[in-house]
Formats: sequence, structure tokens, C-alpha cells
Amino acid sequence: MREEIDYERIVEAFKLNDYVQIGALGDFTFSGPFPNRSFQVVVEGKEGTPFEGGSFTFTIYITLEYPEYPPVVHCNTPMWHPLIDEKEDRRYNVQLGIFLDQKPLASNSGVRPFGWNQERTLTDVIQSIVGLVHMVPPYWTSLDSLNEDALEQLWHDYHAFDAKAREWTERFGKK
Repeated sequence: MREEIDYERIVEAFKLNDYVQIGALGDFTFSGPFPNRSFQVVVEGKEGTPFEGGSFTFTIYITLEYPEYPPVVHCNTPMWHPLIDEKEDRRYNVQLGIFLDQKPLASNSGVRPFGWNQERTLTDVIQSIVGLVHMVPPYWTSLDSLNEDALEQLWHDYHAFDAKAREWTERFGKK
């Protein structure tokens, strides 16, 4: 199955990456009796970012519609971040640029991914998650933000954003 091939590729692609750990692929019931797959990814915060020293766990749920539709991503570790909804009661609480509709969006760098398509893989998803934690451009816009307060702070008072993100990292992301 495609998800198993993609999973094997991410394990190989990230096995030497000190910032990323890929958990085992397992079954879960997403909706109804149909078996689906999931795994966890742990991303360590990068030096020089508000998430430095933190360890952030994400669960990737691969539905039966994969690769036609993207997997569902849930951040298990609370993070103060524009692309993560801080409400823990949602299965889907992460917005990645590769999940957006097939249309270009404006960004600070002028470059945006064009959304999900069947050629995208789990490697693209993991790379997007790493970019999110490591705050790698292209940056997000108000169109893809799930946490408007974090986005507003990031754009208008970076020092306050940095302080709150570091506080949350210390409180929730330390091992």
C-alpha cells in the first residue's frame, strides 16, 4: 500500500536527522470499522527559535483516502504557534501549507506551496512539520493561521510572541 511505502521512505529519510524521531506505524479506527494507519513524529526545537530545547509530538493519521487526500495531523504537545490550534479537543489542530487549496497565497517570502495533490508524500508532511517547529520560511499568512492571537503577536510584537512561545516550550515541551 502507498502509505507503507511512504512510511518506509520517511524512516529512511530522517534516520540521521538529530531533530526528528519517527514512531512505529500502527493501526487505529478513524471512523467506522475500516482500519487506518497512524504514527507519531517527535520534532526537537532548533537552536535560536522560541521552541529551542523543546520536544514536540505530532500524530499523523493516514485515512483510507490517502494519497488522494492528505493525512490528518495533530500536535499532541501544546505550542504557541500561528499554525497550531491550542485547543486540545480537536483531532485536527495543525495547518500546513501543503494542505491548503490548490491556489497560490501571498507570503512574506513570496513563495508558497500550492496545496495537496497525490504526488505529495508523507516526507512532504514531515518536512512541513519540521519547518513549522524550526520556523523555516515560507512564513504563514492570516489565511492559513489557526491561532489568530499567536499570528497577531508574531507580526506586531515579536518579543511578546517569543516570550510566550518559550514559556509554553518550557511548560509543555520539556522532556
